[in-house]
Amino acid sequence: MIIVAPVYYLGQQTTLKLINDRMLSIQNDSEEYFKNKQCVIVVPHTIKDWEGYAREATMHFARFLGLKVTGTLVVNKTLPGDVLDEDSLTKIKKLTKSLVDNSTVDFSDPTLAYCPDCDSSLLQIQRNGRWRCIMCGSVGKWQVKDGEFFMNGTSEVERFSCEGMKEHGHVLTEVKEEYIRRRKAVAANQELYKEFDYWIKLQTRAKTLDCN
Repeated sequence: MIIVAPVYYLGQQTTLKLINDRMLSIQNDSEEYFKNKQCVIVVPHTIKDWEGYAREATMHFARFLGLKVTGTLVVNKTLPGDVLDEDSLTKIKKLTKSLVDNSTVDFSDPTLAYCPDCDSSLLQIQRNGRWRCIMCGSVGKWQVKDGEFFMNGTSEVERFSCEGMKEHGHVLTEVKEEYIRRRKAVAANQELYKEFDYWIKLQTRAKTLDCN
């Protein structure tokens, strides 16, 4: 499978979120429907260095479906024919070949630090020498030795595994049940504010039509 989705306001292309919502019914029938099916990702963007978090969001869109991401390419190209230059074609050919060979291709930036579990570059570097991946939840320690940045650590439960998704569903079910238990109290609190009119109303002036 090949997923190509452009950057949208520094983030994930919104169509992918709609697909995630629609796929819930299929995943409910079989949580392993897409399990370990290989996919590669291409994320084009228009303005240099404005790729935002689209790479990570698109990768995890695929992982929420159970797909196995084996290559992610971010390109500063959006117009038809932009990717026909030699460098882009070489990288795209590597991606397609990896699908045929069932192999992995790595386009990560060697100057950046990535999560060792999910390959995300969205890391919280904490002042106490620890780090946390905001995408998969992995945690660990970091240190600088001889001018080199090192990280170690891992996650206890993989968010995108079948077990992680089951846990996610379990927590959401508990939240729903908690609301059902408290719904009368919530409704009572809402009643307290019904008499207040906080809405901002647009003042309009009547227009006269000059037919002369």
